Amino acid sequence: MTLPNFLLIGATKSGTSSLHDYLRQHPDIYMPATREQKFFAIAGQEISRPQSVRDTNLGANITTRLRDYEALFHRVDDEVAIGENSNAYLWSVKAPERIKHHIPNVKILAILRHPADRAYSDFLMNHRNGLCQFATFEDAIDAERTKLTEHWALWLPFFVRGGNYFDHLSRYYQHFPQSRIGVFLLDDLRRNPQVIMQKVYSFLGVESSFVPDFRRRNAGWVARNDQVDLMMSRLIGGWQGIQRGLEPVRSHIPDRWKGKLCIGKALNRVRTWNHKRPPQMSHETRYRLVEYYRDDILRLQCLIDRDLSMWMTT
Repeated sequence: MTLPNFLLIGATKSGTSSLHDYLRQHPDIYMPATREQKFFAIAGQEISRPQSVRDTNLGANITTRLRDYEALFHRVDDEVAIGENSNAYLWSVKAPERIKHHIPNVKILAILRHPADRAYSDFLMNHRNGLCQFATFEDAIDAERTKLTEHWALWLPFFVRGGNYFDHLSRYYQHFPQSRIGVFLLDDLRRNPQVIMQKVYSFLGVESSFVPDFRRRNAGWVARNDQVDLMMSRLIGGWQGIQRGLEPVRSHIPDRWKGKLCIGKALNRVRTWNHKRPPQMSHETRYRLVEYYRDDILRLQCLIDRDLSMWMTT
């Protein structure tokens, strides 16, 4: 039985897509191509998706049974580091204990972003996926104010609470030695990606001189027209379903027809045309969030031994 020896636990909207990609490029690291299996956060639960979800693939990778989770790693060969990325692990109250039970010697990897920026980016993602029905970020965080003591649960908004990094990371420091926890900052990864990846690779025990392709992934956006985006999302999801159905017979499809199976790229180009850069968070909202996070940031500084004063200015 092969299980991972490291986990990338989040935070959501903090560079985990890019970090996952940089890790997968390393020849001595094995990670499944898919992310967000969430096994240690929701093991044994029955899962159903909200009807409001636009992305038909959202939640498709969720794994709740141990044997299915183990199957993710059946292609491991002689890689030194074996990992998986589920951002829900940072927020889940149950995940640290479950991880400790199944893989007690695992290494925990986290990347953090300014909590106010993370919250806003998370709102934008959930809004375009149909998981948040609030028209504005301010409405969403006002609604969450009455739930600040509630724990994370699948599909529920966690914009503000998701940035309480000290509270979330403390659970891991309670279960694992500090030497097995690596915490990095998105600001540093953006500023000097090669240096940070050398540190990440070294933490995982693989050759640190490897240089991955650092092209940016998963940039934030909002739709110019929500109805167009909804239509394109459903078309793309439907086409991806057809492709999965054709996979067993793909080798028998004549070459002259295979090019036509790239229609998904054309659909994605149309959807991308409908994208635009999101508006900036208002200064007032940013100030409000920074004040909310101030105590957590001060405690986090001590926990990870890192100056975070830049997160407390507006």
